[in-house]
Amino acid sequence: MPTGEYLSAEALRRSELTYRTLVESSRDLIWSVDLNGRWSFLNGAARTIYGYDPAEMIGRSFVEFELPEQARIGQEMFERIQSGAVNFVHETFHVRKDGALVPLRFNAVVLRDEQGRIQGATGTAQDITERKETEAALYDRERELRLITNSLPGPVSHLDRNLRYLFVNDQYERVYCKKRSSVIGRTMPEVLGVDFFKNIEPDIHRVLDGGRPIFESQTRTLVGGVAHWLVSLVPDLDADRAVTGFFVISLEITERKHAEEAVRQLNTDLEKRVKERTLQLARKNKELETFTYAVAHDLKAPLRGMDGYSRLLLEDYADKLDGEGRTFLANIRHSTWQMNQLIDDLLDYSKLERHTIEHIEVSPAQVVGGLISIWANDVDTRGIALQVKVPPEIRVMADAHGLAMALRNLIDNAIKFTRQTPHPLIEIGGRVEGSAIVLWVRDNGPGFDPKFGERIFEIFQRLHRAEEYPGTGVGLAIVRKAMERMGGRAWAESQLGAGATFFLELPIAAGSTPLV
Repeated sequence: MPTGEYLSAEALRRSELTYRTLVESSRDLIWSVDLNGRWSFLNGAARTIYGYDPAEMIGRSFVEFELPEQARIGQEMFERIQSGAVNFVHETFHVRKDGALVPLRFNAVVLRDEQGRIQGATGTAQDITERKETEAALYDRERELRLITNSLPGPVSHLDRNLRYLFVNDQYERVYCKKRSSVIGRTMPEVLGVDFFKNIEPDIHRVLDGGRPIFESQTRTLVGGVAHWLVSLVPDLDADRAVTGFFVISLEITERKHAEEAVRQLNTDLEKRVKERTLQLARKNKELETFTYAVAHDLKAPLRGMDGYSRLLLEDYADKLDGEGRTFLANIRHSTWQMNQLIDDLLDYSKLERHTIEHIEVSPAQVVGGLISIWANDVDTRGIALQVKVPPEIRVMADAHGLAMALRNLIDNAIKFTRQTPHPLIEIGGRVEGSAIVLWVRDNGPGFDPKFGERIFEIFQRLHRAEEYPGTGVGLAIVRKAMERMGGRAWAESQLGAGATFFLELPIAAGSTPLV
């Protein structure tokens, strides 16, 4: 063989070898069929795709490997080949040797001989199982997303990083009166308008950086009203936690806004009414104060006259009066004193209502220390054993004036009700109980029936005759009123013939040290 012919044959052999190597190593199916639709060539990929050796398939019909319901489509393909169609793409399911189905995408061109006559078709086919699974997963995801989002009360949309709409739910179409087809694929500025988009652009940048911004928005309703929305932007993250887009989730808060406005209006009206009522109360209190002092002055003026004239009669005309006359004048003077005391107590009681309470840190021990000097003469002359057991370190949150008034009335009661006791004993004590301070005034006087423990704090209520224990019946009412106004409470414990203990309870101050 001449050298030139040898070289040409060798090149052809190498070219064919390269071609066969490429064809056999391809992962895609490379195939040919004749005009009757029978396989005339299949590369080695047939083993992977069909599970057959290529030799087992050669000569068999292409349609034989399709599902019966798809055979018609395959037949139409060969009819197109026979009519001279240049090329086409065909997706179908073929049956493997083990009976399983494999989705394939065929790319075909018409095969002609040297004279241009149609000999069949040739092309490639790819196993698109992975793509089909991806499509099915995407379809399922979209179906689940639509099912979930359509159950939500407000609009939901999904956008990519380029701000293009990928999905909107049914409520989005209803609220914004926009068809889904007119939104999908368009950008947010195009759909919402450039001016509105500029208002929320900082929030868009935040969500694309992984944040979760929330803001309020408004839309016009079909009837010309305004709907209020709370809008949340939620980043859509991939497996590597990178932001691939974001969701826009809206919740209507129109009713809440109306309720807030109603509350604001109510508060405004309430503040106005409170101011008006406060002014009215201030005027009433001023009128009451004026009335109280006028009454007190008008009542005390004749009392002073009665007391003065009766005293003059006793001093200047004592020798002209018999014993009974002097007794009558003494009773008049005593009744005058009682009436004067009653007026003073009622004034004190009324002052409590008008007195401005000031809650400050108060030392009960100091208050008691400042009070006991009032009864120093009684303590000395009657031999009262006065024991003060109020720890100096305890503090209460109270009104100093109110606490002093309450303690003064309790100590005064104890002094009064031990007058007929042979060895009078009065104890003033205090202790910490949880978050409160309890003070008490205890005496060994006649005591009282415990069933009257509440009654004695009512105004003008007395359990003993005035001849035995003089009083107005206002003192304990003042005690309870003072404690109530300070946020505390007052109560009493007693038994007949066994003395009485009166308790005061007030909030503990921060500086108090618990007693152990």
